[in-house]
Amino acid sequence: MERIRNAVQTFGNLEAKYELPMENIQSLSDQMDHFKVFVPLIGRFSAGKSALINMVLNLGQEICKEDISPQTALPAEISYAEEERYIVVKGAEKREISDEEFFQYKDEITGENADLVKLYLHNKNLSRFPDIALVDMPGLDSGYEVHDKAIHDYIQNSMAYVLVFPGDDLTIPKSMEPILYELNTHNMPMCVVITKGNRIASNEEEQKENLIHSLRKYYPEQEIPVFVTETEEGRVEEFIEYLESLQSKAMELGAAFYQKKLEPEFTKISNYLCGQLKSMDMTMSQLEEQKDALEGEITELAQTVDSEMTRFEKQIPQLVQEIAGDVQAALSEHLEEYVFNLIHETDISSSIQETVRNAMESSYEEHVVGEMKKHLEKISNSMSMGSANAAATLAIDVDKVCGKEISGVSRAVIDVAAVLLTGGGILGGIIADAVIKFLNRKNQEKREEAERKVRQGLTENVFPSIDREITNQLEINLHQVLEEVRASVKKDVDEQIGVRKKALEDVIRQKELQDAQREEKRQEITQDQEVIEGEWRMICE
Repeated sequence: MERIRNAVQTFGNLEAKYELPMENIQSLSDQMDHFKVFVPLIGRFSAGKSALINMVLNLGQEICKEDISPQTALPAEISYAEEERYIVVKGAEKREISDEEFFQYKDEITGENADLVKLYLHNKNLSRFPDIALVDMPGLDSGYEVHDKAIHDYIQNSMAYVLVFPGDDLTIPKSMEPILYELNTHNMPMCVVITKGNRIASNEEEQKENLIHSLRKYYPEQEIPVFVTETEEGRVEEFIEYLESLQSKAMELGAAFYQKKLEPEFTKISNYLCGQLKSMDMTMSQLEEQKDALEGEITELAQTVDSEMTRFEKQIPQLVQEIAGDVQAALSEHLEEYVFNLIHETDISSSIQETVRNAMESSYEEHVVGEMKKHLEKISNSMSMGSANAAATLAIDVDKVCGKEISGVSRAVIDVAAVLLTGGGILGGIIADAVIKFLNRKNQEKREEAERKVRQGLTENVFPSIDREITNQLEINLHQVLEEVRASVKKDVDEQIGVRKKALEDVIRQKELQDAQREEKRQEITQDQEVIEGEWRMICE
């Protein structure tokens, strides 16, 4: 970790020296100054995540609120500090409150008026792992845009994670599957905690093995420690010991995490210095030619970006239809299940919402992300910049752009079923029209008639309504995605080209120096290049 800190300092000094963009390196430096290994607790709503953290703290009072509604849930970061602090975050605003205020008003701090709560606690158990920050996450199935965004963001920035399952339901929900696949790609430490251990239906060891077997689909190689906790018995020590083991690896985990974030800065500085060195032996005429060529290539690249984005835009109507079709197919698969449940007066809103959600996420990943990656790769391939002074191939980090700008699907679209089905709405009308009329009658013919009317109401009213809303919202969503990606690509490309352009312009200015001064400058640049390459080699060892 210390090597990373030294490299960040060195790279920052060189970026300042050569007047290169410093926003990213400054942000990285700030993150490292407040280093914590973020460990989000991931599970469905009411899995017992908040109760588990309260058990770990062992304060005899709720720090993390239990038994709350999905609407009010929000992430809470809990970590050790010598001096206690309570911070409420809303957008760019951070408001520190006293402990008295927190405990008096914590029930009023919800997802409706805050984005995040940061709790720095002087707690005996937390002191056993001071570099770990536990994150009490909203449930995966809470169904609210802000919650899903928080989950996605924490996954991108965490260094370990905990999967939480209640003892009375050890199945893997569909809403968790995309998360599991994504987490596996990050190769981070993970464990499973089974809460409400007294509710495990049968042999505990057997149930643990069954759960591990289910998770092997997503983690075929990784060791999966499983811990059982129980609130009434205060059974949580094994999990705390696991967190202590993470503490022993904290610096190692941090180094690996920040190395990835530092690599683009190494590339930026290296490209600049190499560009200067390669251009120094050119004549003024050659340099001017290179400058003109670069300007031409910039124009061509801008045209390529515009062309590929336009091609994607033309695909939007087709993409909308493909996704909407996948959703309708998924709903049709569950039609008889919905009919049965409605006939028996069971609310199917959450079931339809989950079906829509899962179908959309899967279809969105396949069609939208898949197509956008193709266009971004074409742009990236066109960025070789065939200039004679090219120090390295410029490229877009396609996976990064897709992960940041696309994969976080608009929850306004995914949760459309919830909007349509709240307050009785469409389903209420079906029940009133069919079920209530026939449910209390034993006549088989009447029951079949009720089922027919319910089935008809779903296929002719509910499903088409969902289709219309999805189609309308997707059209808006995909144009928004297009603009976000276009802006992200432009920012990335502009920065990379800007570095190359500056290297060339700096060399042109240096031509006015005396030979001895130019040679001195060459040696200085060569030395700086050796310094950053040496720093990077040490980091990668």
